[in-house]
Amino acid sequence: MIFSVLCSSADVRIKLQIWDTAGQERFRAITYSYYRNTVGCLIVYDITNRESFLNVKDWYTEAKNCVEESDVVFMLIGHKIDKESMRKVSTEEGERFAEANNMMFIETSAKVLCNIEEAFFRVTEEVHKRMERGDLGLRDGWDGIKALPMRPTDVLGIGHAISAEDLLEHHQESKKCCMG
Repeated sequence: MIFSVLCSSADVRIKLQIWDTAGQERFRAITYSYYRNTVGCLIVYDITNRESFLNVKDWYTEAKNCVEESDVVFMLIGHKIDKESMRKVSTEEGERFAEANNMMFIETSAKVLCNIEEAFFRVTEEVHKRMERGDLGLRDGWDGIKALPMRPTDVLGIGHAISAEDLLEHHQESKKCCMG
């Protein structure tokens, strides 16, 4: 499944394109195309299902093998915290795995709307911080981050359009971005 979401912060709008394999094995054959231009990778396990947590290592290893690790913000998500009485994976286990692998960590529940948006915003904020530091940015041959106009006035001059080169230069000055 593919979703698109817009996040806004100050003067920056970031479009997230979310590819969800739902951990299904049938997607393993096409995962390279999922990972190819990845800037943020959220690996989700079900806290009520120990096997899903045990699969996290494989998903993480696969993701790392398909990307330049320094280009990707990884987050581990323990999901379904609304089912605390059925928990099979402790918060501490998730935190330890995340810390050992330099990943962000959060627990969520879609059922009670706990930390869902927070997970996406935290990853987005980290990507933006890396861009501001110059650790991430536009590169030839990589579509993980693209410069797109925010409004027509960002592209149009007085009676004419700005060239693609001017648009890229404008992007570098303004730090406006979209991530794919």
